Formats: sequence, structure tokens, C-alpha cells
Amino acid sequence: MTRRMIGRIASTNYISEDNEPCALGLLEDMLESRRPPGASTDRELFAGSGATFSKLADDDPKYANRVAAKAKKLGYTPNPNDLYISQLAKCEGDPLAFVPATGGKGHIKRVCEQRGLGCEGAIAVRPAEVSAPKPQVRLAPKIVNEYVSKYIEHNPQLASKPVQEVREFVIEKHGSKKKEL
Repeated sequence: MTRRMIGRIASTNYISEDNEPCALGLLEDMLESRRPPGASTDRELFAGSGATFSKLADDDPKYANRVAAKAKKLGYTPNPNDLYISQLAKCEGDPLAFVPATGGKGHIKRVCEQRGLGCEGAIAVRPAEVSAPKPQVRLAPKIVNEYVSKYIEHNPQLASKPVQEVREFVIEKHGSKKKEL
């Protein structure tokens, strides 16, 4: 295995690689551009957004006051350093949509996972799988059975009819109406 020097960090320290093209390419890019790779921390998340709650209050005080009032009704007092992400909110002023400066990416990831939301970019969360919709029922079986027994109790002649026929009558009379195509 050959070792090759690809950059000099200090007077006596060298970076070498063991024929790993991926690491070599990334390091060469960094040395060529004379810039370190971008970090992906909470600091960069907040620096890139520039939309702390105090900045929001400066830019649009009416909106910020409305959001803060609704958040207070829901039991949360917004901090000026919080980042308000409306895409996380179930409703305006949702306390979980306020990302604290100490929580950052971890808070956003937790909220996305709890709510089944997907997220791409600085934070990667796969959306929850959507289950197949439940089949629509015109009238719950328990309710149908209650009505059938009441009808038979009030009209004993219905006892001689097939139960399925009485059930269909109850569903037609009390169930949701069929949608025509």
C-alpha cells in the first residue's frame, strides 16, 4: 500500500492517505478552496436562518404578537432567541414550533418524528408511512344491532323476516346516504 502526502498542516505534521479516493478528493477540495468544510451544528442552523423570534418581532410585530399571544394561551412564553418554524406548527403559536437556542436540530428532529413529518436538508427525517384508509361504513355494526333489536321489540312481525333484511332497512333509514357517482 502506498502512502502519499497530500497536504502540510504545520511545520512537521503531514496528512497522508492510504489510497482512499473519497477522503483524498474531499481534502483536496478543502485545500484548493482554502476553506474548511461546512459544519452542521445548531450554531450554523440558527446563523443561516436569521429568523429568531426577536427578529420576527422587528420585521412583522403584528404577526409576532399574534403568534406570541396564541403560544401563551397554549402555555408557552416565547423566548426572543427561539426560532419559530411555522412548518412544524399544528396551529399558529404551537409551542413545539418554537425551537429553543439550546435545542436546535435535536428539537426539530424530535418534533418531526412525533408528528410523522418528513424533513430533508440539514435535518433528515423520513416521513411516517401512511396506512391505508379505513373503509367507510354507513352505520357502525353496534348501532345497527341496537336499532334492529329495538325495531323487533316494537314490531314483533319483523322477527319473522330475515335479520339481514332488517339490518339493510336500518342502514338505509339511519345510515349515511350513499354517494352517487
